[in-house]
Order: sequence, then C-alpha cells, then structure tokens
Amino acid sequence: MNMDICKELATIVQTVVAKMNVGFWKDVSAIIQALLTSAGIIIGGIWTYLLFVRQRLHFPKVKIALSLTDAILPDGNRLVHTELKIDNVGSVILCSDYAELRLQQVVPVPKEINTIIVDGKDPVQEGNSEIVWPMLFNREWKWESKCFEIEPGEPDSLHADYIIPGHVKVVEFYCFIANAKKKRHGLGWTLTQLHEFNINEVQNGRKENTKARQ
Repeated sequence: MNMDICKELATIVQTVVAKMNVGFWKDVSAIIQALLTSAGIIIGGIWTYLLFVRQRLHFPKVKIALSLTDAILPDGNRLVHTELKIDNVGSVILCSDYAELRLQQVVPVPKEINTIIVDGKDPVQEGNSEIVWPMLFNREWKWESKCFEIEPGEPDSLHADYIIPGHVKVVEFYCFIANAKKKRHGLGWTLTQLHEFNINEVQNGRKENTKARQ
C-alpha cells in the first residue's frame, strides 16, 4: 500500500515538473531581480539619509584663517592689511551673502574697561562669555544680488585695509561669514584672533612688516 502511494506521489511530481517550462523560470528570475532592485533602492536611501542628513553633508563646511601684514606710515599711524582665507572643505558649494571683519582695540586698555578691572570687577558683561572691546573699524562685504560662492574643495580670500593709531599695541579681530542656507537663523562661521604689534617701530621711527602669529 505504501509503495502505491509513493509511486502515485512520484507521478504527480513528475507531472508538475514537466509542466514547468522555460517561461516559468524566467518569470521567477524576473521576480527575484525586481526584489533585489527594490532592496538596493531601500539600502541606498538609508545610506543617503545617514550621510546627508545625520552627518549634514548637504551643508557647506568651512575653515577660516586670518593673516595680516602691517607697516608704519610717515605720520606715525599704522597701516594694517588683512587676508581672510576661506577654505570650503565640504562637498557642496559655499554660498554667503554677507561677511564682516571687525578691528577692536585691546591695548592700551580702553578707559571704561580698565576702570572695571581696577575695581576688581568682571569686564565680561552678564550673558556674554567674552569681553566686548571697543571697535575701531569694521569692514563689511554685502553680496545682495549674487552670493559669494566657493566650489567644494576650493579656497578663496577676502582682503581689507585699516589705518590705526601707532600707539595701539594689541588688537582683536572678529570675523563673521554668513551661511546663506541658514540666513533666516543668522548662522554662519566666526573667528576671533588677537594680534600684538611691535610698538618699538613707532618709537624708533622704523617701518617694518610683521606677520600675524597663527
């Protein structure tokens, strides 16, 4: 009896296999290929999300460096030339519609700040983390009609000149470069840097060039 059942099952299997033609296997192959393609698209979407959303690769990444040269003028004032180097180290174009470079006096210490220090008080105002030094001059770049752009992996620079009193020994530079993609939030990149001049140049009447310490 068992042998008869086995023979009957074998006959059924042979019949089913015989009915499976080449077209059937092509259909199965097409279904498998479609499933693999869909899986690849899903994996690619997840990878893109991790790279561009979680790691914020769709936003520009910038490195800023400030260098300067200076010279004493015949009238005793000092000419300061600055170069603000901007490196786009990200994978998308940097677009900025505004930048500024402030020049602030530190030494001689301004009277209003020196009075606070002499009284033993904190010159850093409440709510701030740095001393607000008096601004001597400010240079602004406004690109209203067309953004200032730097391609990925490329550098560019902004230049500015200042003439300051020869007795000013230490200054602070504050730089801000706006991110046009974050304009609504007023975000961008900043840099603060101190520089000390050689005031002996003024006292000795010599004209020399000095470079900012990086």
